[in-house]
Amino acid sequence: MTELRHRGAPDTDPPSDDKGSESELKDGASDSDSKVDSGIPEVPVPSDDTPEVLNKALSGLSSRYFLLCVNYFFYGFCMFVLSLVKKHYRLQFYMFGWTHVTLLIVVTQSHLIIHNLFEGMIWFIVPISCVICNDIMAYMFGFFFGRTPLIKLSPKKTWEGFIGGFFATVVFGILLSYVMAGYCYFVCPVEFNNDTNRFQTTDFADTIPGHGGIMDRFDCQYLMATFVNVYIASFIRGPNPSKVIQQLLALRPDQQLFIFNSLKTHLTERGLLPALEEAVA
Repeated sequence: MTELRHRGAPDTDPPSDDKGSESELKDGASDSDSKVDSGIPEVPVPSDDTPEVLNKALSGLSSRYFLLCVNYFFYGFCMFVLSLVKKHYRLQFYMFGWTHVTLLIVVTQSHLIIHNLFEGMIWFIVPISCVICNDIMAYMFGFFFGRTPLIKLSPKKTWEGFIGGFFATVVFGILLSYVMAGYCYFVCPVEFNNDTNRFQTTDFADTIPGHGGIMDRFDCQYLMATFVNVYIASFIRGPNPSKVIQQLLALRPDQQLFIFNSLKTHLTERGLLPALEEAVA
């Protein structure tokens, strides 16, 4: 009897193991079902192999980038003053002026283009495409229908090409904006010198026969970058929540608590906070 009891005792334990394994299988199945139902694929998080010293150096450089640029500018200005030589003032100031014009045209416009990119790819692609469309359609209309000269600076530019390019660009811009506005990838933010023909009477380059050439395609791009940036700042750009949060996190704890209490009081007075609490509950 005792032997039977001892032999029968182990038989009572496996069912518990089976139940545990069954529960684990059920849990695993439920987890897998939830993963399948969610439809969100697991994306491996890439490991950051950048050294900590380099991260600190780059973060400090990015936060003081404008200060470094200003310091380098004043350093160059001081070197210019120290390099002045009598009987060469006119040439030196001439080069000094053209240096600033170059910086204004190249650096400033590039800076504005980068800002436009952060507002969404549509603010970069549509203006560039409109400039390209205007150049092509103005050339085509002027080539086939051009009769009346536009300006003496460019004898081959005609009023027919100007008007045809204008209306073709308006239609193209509306259609392209309508198509690109349907894609979030293009609309979501992350968060000049027009006298190129002065070198020659008719053509700046011979790459495109009877036309301004490659360099003539970039003058309007710089002007378009400035216009787009001013348009975004005047009509499109609004308060950016991500930037506000970054500024709040940079404050002291007591300042953060003060802003939190002020915001809570404001939302409560407007009757928005109870609705938010009910939605969370």
